[in-house]
Amino acid sequence: MNLDFTRIGRFLFYIFTFLLPVFYIPGSIVPIEINKTLFLLVSLSIIAVFFIALAIKEGKLKARERIVSGSVLGFVLIASLSTLCFSSNLFNSFFGEHGGFDSLIAIISYGLVFFLAIGLNKKEEIRNVVLALISSLSIINIGFLGKALLGGEISIALGSLNILSILNVVGLVLLFFFFKEEENPSIKGLTGLAFFILGAGIVFINFNSAWFILAIASFLIFWGSLLKGNFKKINYILLGAAIISAVLFFLNPSFPFEKRENIETLSFSNSLEIVNKEGITALGFGASSFDEKFLEYNPSMLQDTIHFEASSTILTIFNDFGIIGLIIFLIPFIYAILKGFKRFLTKKQDSFEAMSFISLFILFVLLFFYAFDALLMSLLFLFLALFIACSNKGKDINFKSMSPIKIFAAVAILSLALMSLIILNYLYFLNYSAENYYSLAIKEYKNDREKAIEHLIKSESLMEKDKTLIGLSQLYLLKASDLYNQSRLLETKEEDREVKKEECEKFMQLSEDKAKRATEINSNDYFAWLNLGNIYNNRRYLRDEDLADKAIEAYAKAAELAPYTKEPYEALIQVYSELGNVEKREEYLEKIRVIDPNYL
Repeated sequence: MNLDFTRIGRFLFYIFTFLLPVFYIPGSIVPIEINKTLFLLVSLSIIAVFFIALAIKEGKLKARERIVSGSVLGFVLIASLSTLCFSSNLFNSFFGEHGGFDSLIAIISYGLVFFLAIGLNKKEEIRNVVLALISSLSIINIGFLGKALLGGEISIALGSLNILSILNVVGLVLLFFFFKEEENPSIKGLTGLAFFILGAGIVFINFNSAWFILAIASFLIFWGSLLKGNFKKINYILLGAAIISAVLFFLNPSFPFEKRENIETLSFSNSLEIVNKEGITALGFGASSFDEKFLEYNPSMLQDTIHFEASSTILTIFNDFGIIGLIIFLIPFIYAILKGFKRFLTKKQDSFEAMSFISLFILFVLLFFYAFDALLMSLLFLFLALFIACSNKGKDINFKSMSPIKIFAAVAILSLALMSLIILNYLYFLNYSAENYYSLAIKEYKNDREKAIEHLIKSESLMEKDKTLIGLSQLYLLKASDLYNQSRLLETKEEDREVKKEECEKFMQLSEDKAKRATEINSNDYFAWLNLGNIYNNRRYLRDEDLADKAIEAYAKAAELAPYTKEPYEALIQVYSELGNVEKREEYLEKIRVIDPNYL
């Protein structure tokens, strides 16, 4: 039986599109939470296997818009080069700490979203993607509105609510064009109902950025109807929606039913200050490095509050991948938007191209004013691909008709891409398993230290990370402390007490070794140095060892890396107080009062 690689791959892509919001917006109706990058990578890798197998089998590839395709590929390569060569925390940069948009594996996944979606070349295929996305958003909103109207607790995280609000705007854009094109009366009726569901979701969430992009989208659709000369009275609704959305954006009123929480954010100027902290570089500091710099900045106004680290995705990309990375990132989107406006003004866009263009444009605008989640970045690349697929017929590159050397090179490149995906998935599953063992250790350490140590050892055997080593060093120190106390209280033979002391010494040495190793793996992690200082400081108490200088050196390094964080200064104050060094104690008291004027 011959497998239809095209049909299977596209069917899986429709499922992927449907599941994307469901997996990324947990807790409303479908109680699913999964590592975001894992979902992206694994799902897209499975789909890519079918398309690569099809390309090798048929001996041809579909080529579209070389400038856009080349720039997307170039951005992925620049992100890889920057991360592998310049990142101060390679594990964090490569795998991502929280499944964010800026880990290297996430960026590779965005490239996969683009190159897989760009292969959609029929209106029916694009229609299916749009229908899958609208259906998914409608289901999520029904769950959200049901809980909100019944007075139940909304269990979606604030960040997810904001993203849902933005997704609803995109959904309304898709619905407007989809409704006009759809001929099936049953589907048309359901899409009409979806208008009210998604609109109600926006009102109940009342996220300011959603009103901003809804105003832009409504005005663009209204403008397009004027250009095409098919203006009807119903189009006044679009103009009204644009005006009302703009008013709501500027006034930002509080509705009695909305679920609003206060959350601190860095201003644009503060975010820019973090980016400029070490000056402009060509290739940046690797994926996820903005978070590293944030620890150094960490202004006192954000102490002990929930906060977003960046006010703009553009600033994060600029920091992570430098001026070259930012330029290459912007090229495909700016080119597509300029091309889109040209076709928009010359009235050459059909409904599918218009919906893709307007969705791409409003998401692109948000890059400058919003710190994008992984879902929104995925959709940004998806709509870039859909717009290019709509506006370009595409060209088949038939490498079977090439010379034998070129055929070999083409098949080798495709095979290499396939192997790279397999290796990436393997590495990510190792990391995922290591994270699971680390999470188990966090849950166990209070009740069963031995079990927690066992979990951390398993985690370390899969992936050697600084946080795992820090955890092990702390647990080994606690183990040593327990053994030390037992040796003092043990009323048996002297040799039994000596055995306990030897075991105590062994665990103290293990504790120090793991703490040192954590600083070697990530020398820019202030907490790794703070932990090492704590290890030395505790050894002073347990063994009366003269380790004050080593503890001070580690604490000073932590303070240097995070000058606006109180913990290193508090530790230095304690050590110098014990040593009787009043001058140094007062020096660090003054530094901590800069952060917290009410300290002591």
